[in-house]
Amino acid sequence: PALLGEPRAAEVAATQLEADVLRALTAVQRRFMREPDRGLLYVFSGVLVDGLSLREIASREDLSLDQVKRRLGRVRQALLEELFGGDRAAAARTCFGGGSGDDEFVLGLSALFESAE
Repeated sequence: PALLGEPRAAEVAATQLEADVLRALTAVQRRFMREPDRGLLYVFSGVLVDGLSLREIASREDLSLDQVKRRLGRVRQALLEELFGGDRAAAARTCFGGGSGDDEFVLGLSALFESAE
């Protein structure tokens, strides 16, 4: 590819996807900051910011492993809803393998929430 030429379609798509993910992360963070129980935000930051395993988050937050998994499930669903503009059906299809054309991205996003136990 030319150094100063037009960006390739894949580069444009990747940049747009990155911008969309950052927007969604910010929106979800703001949404959870308004909740009286900041537990979702703390669990989310444990994965995203601190890179902790689910067991480490459970220990830090004094939660069971199942509670951490449920909270991360809520965060994942909120992120997907933000990414799909509130279209819960599209978010659910993507989250549960219905396909969206961005399967590689969705697998990467899902991996974020499936830290080693």
